[in-house]
Amino acid sequence: MSRSSGMRPVACTFAALLVFANLLSAADNETPYDVVFRGARVIDGSGAAPRTADVGIRDGRIAAIGDLTDAAAKRSFDVDGKILCPGFVDLHSHADRTILELRSAENYVRQGVTTLVVGNCGSSPIDGPDFFGRLHDGGAGVNVVLLIGHGSVRVAEIGDRNVPPTEGQLAGMRERVRRLMEAGAVGLSTGLRYRPGAYADTEEIVSVAREIADFGGFYATHMRDEGPRILEALDEALTIGGEAGVPVHVSHHKISTASVWGLTRLTLARIDQARGEGRDVTLDHYPYGAGSSGISLMVPQPLVAGGAAAFRERIADEAARAKAVDAVKDLMRRKLFENGQSAENEQHLRAALSRIQIARLAADERLEGKNLAEILDGRKDAVTLDNGAQLIVELVARGASAIYHTIDDRPGGDVDRVMQHGQTCIASDGVVPVFGQGHPHPRSYGTFPRVLSHYVRQRKLLSWEAAIHKMSGLPARRLGWTDRGLLKEGYCADLVVLDPERVDDKATFAKPHQYATGVVHVMIDGQFVLESEAMTGRLPGRPVYSSPVADTPRQRLRRDVIDRLSAFGGRFAFRAVDADGRDLVTFNADDPLIVLPESLRADNVKPAKVDAPSALRDIDLPAIETQSPGGSIMRPHDDDPGEIPQVDLFTTAHRELSDGRKVYVAAVILGLSEAEQAAAVALIQRDLAALVQKHAQNHAQRAK
Repeated sequence: MSRSSGMRPVACTFAALLVFANLLSAADNETPYDVVFRGARVIDGSGAAPRTADVGIRDGRIAAIGDLTDAAAKRSFDVDGKILCPGFVDLHSHADRTILELRSAENYVRQGVTTLVVGNCGSSPIDGPDFFGRLHDGGAGVNVVLLIGHGSVRVAEIGDRNVPPTEGQLAGMRERVRRLMEAGAVGLSTGLRYRPGAYADTEEIVSVAREIADFGGFYATHMRDEGPRILEALDEALTIGGEAGVPVHVSHHKISTASVWGLTRLTLARIDQARGEGRDVTLDHYPYGAGSSGISLMVPQPLVAGGAAAFRERIADEAARAKAVDAVKDLMRRKLFENGQSAENEQHLRAALSRIQIARLAADERLEGKNLAEILDGRKDAVTLDNGAQLIVELVARGASAIYHTIDDRPGGDVDRVMQHGQTCIASDGVVPVFGQGHPHPRSYGTFPRVLSHYVRQRKLLSWEAAIHKMSGLPARRLGWTDRGLLKEGYCADLVVLDPERVDDKATFAKPHQYATGVVHVMIDGQFVLESEAMTGRLPGRPVYSSPVADTPRQRLRRDVIDRLSAFGGRFAFRAVDADGRDLVTFNADDPLIVLPESLRADNVKPAKVDAPSALRDIDLPAIETQSPGGSIMRPHDDDPGEIPQVDLFTTAHRELSDGRKVYVAAVILGLSEAEQAAAVALIQRDLAALVQKHAQNHAQRAK
């Protein structure tokens, strides 16, 4: 075995599921709950009205919701007057940049977030087994879901170049996406406003997005424009989803150009129209009047192909620099000035240049937190449009990132309008920062508490139950979850207790490194990561796998396999093939997880070492089942901590179809406890083999 499973002493596990129904139905059951929260104001994440109830947790799951006055519990918390709700699910983060180094994700835990979707805006890890394996190994303070970044895949095949892919490069991109979906990703993301996504045309995106359809994935997009051409960009997104046959999710929906504030009236109407036509379209949104990105988006994107160094070379030519400055000035007039304002008006001009604030500039940290007008003042330069454009070109060359105060968050404006839409999920678009380093957008510290404090408690734009639905049940539905995202008996105990009078965001644009307050407890799989407003140091978070769409037989089979094997809590792989060795369903089949005898490897697989671990794709399943039908191999788990002895399992099975042909299945599960071993073998050899048999039989009948 190559990497550990990251199994936890207490988890939302398959063993717990096996006994859960009996424990739940036994009226006289004397087994104490692990934890009981008493007197909670329960908001279940569905949008239903609050109710007062006790909530009992056992074996990582929500065991009971109701009157537990006389119930025994190992630990009990009086939460009278506090809200108990599902953990918040952030559909749009960029935490993949640092989550493997800053695993506690304290800035998110203190907001009540229990799951982060990473890989957004076209940027993601491209080695799925490695990323997921490292998360399983060390855990995290939050669960993690992965989207595949189109831009990252594109750069891996083409480089950071403003060119269309060759036929071979496009095939390589599609193959990478397919393998990442097999490894556990849930969809494809794009960032079409900036490099390298800006270099891709619609046809390229459609071609790549088609690869996620069989896996039930969805398409999440930072659209090509969020200003005057946003309706055209939205239609492009809908076209991509329609031609690829996948749902569309609009990322951080906003109007980020001051001159056309109010266009969300039209974009939301277009989304409603698409949904009325039967399209699956959703969106997410953050509660701020500013966004954040590289300052390079202010220049024409072909100029930054290859990065800051290549940009510096291009603008060394005076004519090229002058052309770049002119393009920047044109964009500044549209993006930074409200309709009716003028660059010739000194007050309007200063306000416009104040809209761009430096978030990060490693080359000169003194400029972090300052806006363009302040930088020009500090240099004793006149505050003019030309000087502002020259400064932007300089900052692009130095690799700065910026905060853009170009979103209308006034009452009744775009932020209010998008937040109230029925399909809008709350999401941060944030990161896991090094505390105190740089000048990040405050959304990384305050998104979810800000909605609850400012838009619910103070302004009453949303009810508590509506806001929490947008943070839990609604994003869980986008991800296709069947046992998370709601407070429901039998669901995994990812939950939050918060004080409705104290929950608040403290991070500001002037002082962003401030944790939110008022979130009292946070649990993942029944384990406290935040207890009585103190971080516990536990890292129970892990990758969460799902099949967001399950409309076809193949998608439903994949969802069933993932849901059942995920319940063990550790790393796993699964593969089913027909008699000719063609894949019927695969999950993580490229991850070398377990050492197998040489006789079980395919003839064309020659590992570097005899004891090298194998991946399921390296195994000739029909040959194995012919030699040793229904066989299983148990090996001691390499990184067993000693608390509970664990093993790694490899097992196979086959089933016969009505025409005499056979289907074959194989699975690997790492880090099983003794109590789980027999259940795991039975699940794979009996239940999952039967599911594959039924799927193959039905497919054969439909083909006749």
